[in-house]
Amino acid sequence: MMVLDRLARGQVGPADVFESEYDRSYWAWESKYMQLRNAPVSAVILNEWTFPSDVVEAVRGHCLATSLKDPTRGTCLLNIAGWVSQELGQGLPGERDLWELTPKKLEMAGLREEQVKEQLENVAWLFERMQPALRLVSTHAAGL
Repeated sequence: MMVLDRLARGQVGPADVFESEYDRSYWAWESKYMQLRNAPVSAVILNEWTFPSDVVEAVRGHCLATSLKDPTRGTCLLNIAGWVSQELGQGLPGERDLWELTPKKLEMAGLREEQVKEQLENVAWLFERMQPALRLVSTHAAGL
């Protein structure tokens, strides 16, 4: 998304740049203004960097668009990770509608809902503990 957002800032007018208050989703905005979507663009980059094909395909399909016929275990795992990020309040505003924990995704990922929710609690606890270090890194990077 970041690459397309930066590209758009040079291609579309200020009124057409993605704004979470006005635009429904990145998916819709990307299709309307860029005729590209971020997941396939990311997959092209990963492929060029010679990532394994299962990783490339997982990234390409992780948004689980309706056009994706056969989601893989990797696409479902990444989609569930997006749900976890959203649940922790760290999701991207234009991706809110992409993350839903469903029985089909869980089955394809080889997970149970209880496992995911238990790990969500663990991740939340660990993320909270990491906040001071993340602020330190952010402050340091801003000073460079």
